[in-house]
Amino acid sequence: MQLVKEGSEKTNTDIRGNEPQKAVVTLYKRNLLKIIRAQGKFASAYSAHNMISCINIVIEDDEITFTSTDGNRLLESKVSIINEGILEKCFLNIPSYLLTGICFNISSGDYVQLIMDNEQLEINDFDNNFSISLKGWFKDGIYPKYQSFFEQNFEQSHEIALNQRFIDDIASIISNERTGIIKLKMDAKNPLKPVLISTDNREIRQKAVVMPIQIREGKNV
Repeated sequence: MQLVKEGSEKTNTDIRGNEPQKAVVTLYKRNLLKIIRAQGKFASAYSAHNMISCINIVIEDDEITFTSTDGNRLLESKVSIINEGILEKCFLNIPSYLLTGICFNISSGDYVQLIMDNEQLEINDFDNNFSISLKGWFKDGIYPKYQSFFEQNFEQSHEIALNQRFIDDIASIISNERTGIIKLKMDAKNPLKPVLISTDNREIRQKAVVMPIQIREGKNV
């Protein structure tokens, strides 16, 4: 299947000043699906014509980086390539709704192949005889620089570890319907003290306590 958007004759060569580079790589299917679903939640759903409605995909060295943001939160996911064919650095900004929609057509199996350059993306699910090629659906331009957010040096900071299941359960707490706010309070000096959780919901008043996990240097949490 090939989806070519009308009026998509313009290429990205005028932006980068060279011919499109190309990558042919294989990934674990389960990893790709998990990443795309997560990235779709972080992309903006209200700015369809803006860059932040896209998922940014970069293939470089031996990994692929996916990034999305809605302006208030940002998620970066990296995954290693398990089989390299042709491998050159390239990137695309693909609308989130389009990429997440394709996920519904990728089902069980082990691997998926991506063929990508700066102008088009092809996804091949050989286990299920499904293939799709996208061209002309991408946003031209450079994705906003965000790396500095992960490199901040705080004057005062502390790190705590929470069980992922506890984080999921926090989402079930009934927040203020108008603000959607859930408040977390933690001890700035002792990262092992309980994290206190509360809401501003006037009808259903909830409070919760979550115990952090001790972080041991040089070991997995």
